[in-house]
Amino acid sequence: MKFLFADHSDVFEPWGSVNFGASAPRAFAPAPPIPFSVSHTRRLPDGSYDVIGHKVGTRIPWQIYRATTRDGIHLENVRIVHDEPGNHWGYNARCLYSPELGRYIYTKNTSDDSGFTMHVFHSTDGDHWTPYEGNPVFNEGDAWGGVWSSAAQRFILTPKGIQRYEHKAVNELFLNARRVLTVRTSPDGFTWTPRIASDYKVDKEVVRGMRILHAPLLTAEYQLEQNEMDPPDMEFYNGSPFAYEGRYFMGVNNYAGSFTEPAWSPVRSDGHGAGGALGNELWTSRDGLTWSRPNQHGGHGVGGTHDPMLIGDRVVFRGPDSAGGVPVDRFTYVTGWSNSHFTTASLVMGRGGLFLNVAVPGEGVDNSSNENYVLAELIDAAGAVIAGYDREGCQMQGPLDRLRHPLRWRGKDGSDLAGERVRVRIYLRGANVYALTSPDARSDAAAGGSYAAVTPPPPTRRRNSSGN
Repeated sequence: MKFLFADHSDVFEPWGSVNFGASAPRAFAPAPPIPFSVSHTRRLPDGSYDVIGHKVGTRIPWQIYRATTRDGIHLENVRIVHDEPGNHWGYNARCLYSPELGRYIYTKNTSDDSGFTMHVFHSTDGDHWTPYEGNPVFNEGDAWGGVWSSAAQRFILTPKGIQRYEHKAVNELFLNARRVLTVRTSPDGFTWTPRIASDYKVDKEVVRGMRILHAPLLTAEYQLEQNEMDPPDMEFYNGSPFAYEGRYFMGVNNYAGSFTEPAWSPVRSDGHGAGGALGNELWTSRDGLTWSRPNQHGGHGVGGTHDPMLIGDRVVFRGPDSAGGVPVDRFTYVTGWSNSHFTTASLVMGRGGLFLNVAVPGEGVDNSSNENYVLAELIDAAGAVIAGYDREGCQMQGPLDRLRHPLRWRGKDGSDLAGERVRVRIYLRGANVYALTSPDARSDAAAGGSYAAVTPPPPTRRRNSSGN
């Protein structure tokens, strides 16, 4: 059993300052350069990982690579399995795999002065690739990410989308539009919804080197857009989703233009704000379609171009010349900057005990007076504390930083409650709690009991006439 603490659907009865954060990525070790970008990894029966990636560029041929790795750093048996000719290709690509369909797809863009189109190549073994006879599948595809959602039984792409926006007060590449994320889905990798084109390069007007768009754009029902908590100049430059432990995460690059004039360094002459990044925000989802932003505007969340590899106690992403990620289960955490508490979903106790992935204090939190803590108690279905499992008997103070800290109540580990349905109430201050695990307990959902995810209502989309 594993409970990750990623967003508000993972906690119940919150009290105090319960909120969520995302861990900053760590560089694990120097990594030998490889000649391609990793786009897909899949664990093999022997514990190694199959690796598929690509080498691409603007208006040049592109190649699909394949390799294996045992440590996430060093690659073996590196080889080119597909070489696609042509000078019309763009600079991005993404490989997705559906275990239910037994199908790989590679999404690849073309680029010219009229815009982008998306092409699909497919394979059943990862070695032999065939272009889809119905290419292109839609018109869009500058920067994008993608994932196969077993929950939704869909391939999901999240390309950078363009949305009409008349409140843009800053100079930028688009004067009357902003970048959002489009969501396009397919049950088979070939037929996509929506198929509506986003031809924003067509019928544009240039003013002081920047663009005013007149062409029809995709409607907001297929887009993930900003809300009233975002500053009016903020845009979503790119979204890269990945799956981990039955959940879906997406690193979203937040971005903004500038009040400075075009061609003032570092802003380009066309207004594109080179250096305009506002950080990588980590979004969360249970199906890859409906997303929440529990650490909105958090600027250091992990982003990856492939599903991560679990290597020992590390979750690893492999770049062309680097390998980094987070310790196991530490993409996100629940915390409280003042005295706070929450209750977990219910579970059926086993005999192997409960373990907490925890840090006291949380990263960057002052603990000079040792005031930060985590306490835990077990409660029954009625919310009453179970005798012998009160919070006074399970206290954790810093410094404490463990991936699997055993919960003990005056020496008891809960094994005497095996078969009983309980919940864990966690009290905390200035600490990060990443996950609750057990080798043999069962989540309430797995045991057939009721489990209701509770999510706060989404913010409205309204802005006033000034764009605020």
